[in-house]
Amino acid sequence: MAQSDRDLLSYPAFQIFYIDTDKIVYEIAVKRFREDFTMKSVITYPGIDASERPMGPAPLSPAVLHEPLLFISGQVAIDPYSGQITGNDITSQTRQVLKNVGALLSEAQMTFDNVVRVTIYLTDLTTFSEMNAAYSEFFHYPFPARATVGIQLNHPDLLVEMEVTAMR
Repeated sequence: MAQSDRDLLSYPAFQIFYIDTDKIVYEIAVKRFREDFTMKSVITYPGIDASERPMGPAPLSPAVLHEPLLFISGQVAIDPYSGQITGNDITSQTRQVLKNVGALLSEAQMTFDNVVRVTIYLTDLTTFSEMNAAYSEFFHYPFPARATVGIQLNHPDLLVEMEVTAMR
C-alpha cells in the first residue's frame, strides 16, 4: 500500500471499509471515497429545474456544489423567474444580485456566513461606495475575501456582477 493511500485512511469513509488483510475491500473503499469526493451537482434557483437553463443559452450552471465548496457563477441583476433586469441604479441592482446569491446559497443549505470569496465586477467604479453600502446589508464580520474590478458587461443596463465561493 502506497504512503499516499495510507494517508487517505484517516478519512471516516476508509475506517468503515478498510480491512488490513483484504486488498479487495480496500480497493472498494478507495473507489467509493474517490466517487464521493469527486461528484459535483448543479444548484439552481428554488422551483427552477436545472434543465430549464435559467442562465439562458450560455453553457453554464447557476452554481456547482463540489463538497465542501459551492461555486456560484457570476450573478447579475436579472430576476431568474422573469428574466427581467431589476433596478436601474447600483443599489437596487446590488440587492438583486445578492438576492440571487442568497437563493442559491439556500438551495445548497448554506447562508451568507458560508461565503469565503466574492469577486465584484462594476461597470462604473465611481459607484463603489453605493454598491458597498448595499453589499454590507448582506455580509457581516468576518467578511469574505473580496476583489472589485471595473469591466464592461454584456448588456448596457447591467451595472454589477458578482461571483461567489462558499464553503461548509
